[in-house]
Amino acid sequence: MKRILYQLFRIFVLLFSTGLMAAQAPGDNTRQVLLPGEIYYPASGYSGQQYLFDEWLRGTILTADGLLYEGQNLKYNMLLDEVFWLSPVAFHQIMLDKGMVEAFSLGNGIGEILRFKKIRLPDPVSGNPVQRFVQVLHEGEISLYMLKNVRASSRSESVNRGGQVVRQVILRDYTRYYLEMPDGSLTSISARRRSLLNNFPEYKREIRTLLRDEKIIIRRKDDLVRAVKVIDKSMSFNFSGDE
Repeated sequence: MKRILYQLFRIFVLLFSTGLMAAQAPGDNTRQVLLPGEIYYPASGYSGQQYLFDEWLRGTILTADGLLYEGQNLKYNMLLDEVFWLSPVAFHQIMLDKGMVEAFSLGNGIGEILRFKKIRLPDPVSGNPVQRFVQVLHEGEISLYMLKNVRASSRSESVNRGGQVVRQVILRDYTRYYLEMPDGSLTSISARRRSLLNNFPEYKREIRTLLRDEKIIIRRKDDLVRAVKVIDKSMSFNFSGDE
């Protein structure tokens, strides 16, 4: 059921991003909206960027029960791995109920729509599976996701706040990529060719040739995305195991 809901969400975001959805007047789609969550007051004591974007961005929310809320003012907090919503009634910052949010999208202000979905990943500390929001970089027979968050480091610095010097914990960026195979299995990979090839032991030689022909050298995120798209598009690999 969740897979069907998310596929509908993908179609909606595609239509929205290409301008095929009928435009609505500002506020028409937010006036009666009341999303579950709690009022949140930004945490102090940290030095660094907690949010993916500091400003509120227009976005869409897909709930676990299949409802779509478009045109909402949203933020994604990388420290807490939570979605925040600006209530149009009292302009409160609401931390949405994570169990309610199945997926969401953000317009980044330069014409791109960033899509996020909730998946189960091992907790970095306990190793137990937890629900995390990941950015969808590519979806197909094989898919690529990015977990981008920040963590509190062991370091701190002095910051002048209104004439008073306070100590703040320095936040450290943390980015990890995940490859989803046709059987639904997830593997953590890095933006390096060897890391990607290790997930396709039967096709290493063919993929090396393919990447060489496409002149793809994997050094950063955009290279990794392009490589996964090229591999996924190729018809010479039988990733699903079907004859």
